[in-house]
Amino acid sequence: MINFHGEENSSESKKSTEALCMLLAKELKCVVVDVEYRLPPEHKFPAMFDDGKAVVRWVLMNKSLVGAENDSKVGVIGSSSGAG
Repeated sequence: MINFHGEENSSESKKSTEALCMLLAKELKCVVVDVEYRLPPEHKFPAMFDDGKAVVRWVLMNKSLVGAENDSKVGVIGSSSGAG
């Protein structure tokens, strides 16, 4: 599973995102990849979408490198702006 966090980049937000990823991995018995992508206002559209597409492509081509089986399905989730 690939997780795209929201725009908020505070330490509290990172802790809750990490906790969510760990819970998903445990409960769903799956690998969760938490993505760091370029954020506004430092980066303009479509930088964040380009990063997202690149991560999905990379995970699909390299499942074994993240600990998943090659025949595993891949899901994508996101919250707030990460769900855009």
